Amino acid sequence: MNSPHRAGPVSGRRRSLLAIAGVAVCGGLPLWLGAAAQTPAAAPDAAAFLDLSAFLIPHARLEPRIAQRLYLALLARDAAFAAQLRALAGAIKARGSADVEALALAVRDDAPLSATLRRVISAWYLGAVGPDSGGSVVAFDLALMHEQVRDVVAVPSYCSKAPGFWAAPPPRA
Repeated sequence: MNSPHRAGPVSGRRRSLLAIAGVAVCGGLPLWLGAAAQTPAAAPDAAAFLDLSAFLIPHARLEPRIAQRLYLALLARDAAFAAQLRALAGAIKARGSADVEALALAVRDDAPLSATLRRVISAWYLGAVGPDSGGSVVAFDLALMHEQVRDVVAVPSYCSKAPGFWAAPPPRA
């Protein structure tokens, strides 16, 4: 009986495909390793960003992975963001602010600090950085704006039940 699956040597066409795939993987590996090597360099600042965020948003459980992505997106939009973040952290210590409300009152006349405070809080609640069309969405379904109503309202654009659930008549009350 002739089987379409041969156990013999790999054909010339398959060998070429395997070689092309191997070159593509090996060619992309340095790029992937380079990107992975750049991420830990921002880790200390991202950890400081997470600590500051925890002070600004004390009632929420903040994800470190999202914190790092938000920090990198904020930094990409404004190269001076790291310095502004350090200045805001310094203001918390210098003014002895007990909570975010006290800090907001203390820095309301300092435009750069006030703007940094609003950018950090907005990024967490909106899950996005930048108000314009050039902005970056970092965490749509994990944005804190959804946490307030997650127990009652499904996150927009995600089906909360099986596909086609609306076709069946609703249950009687």
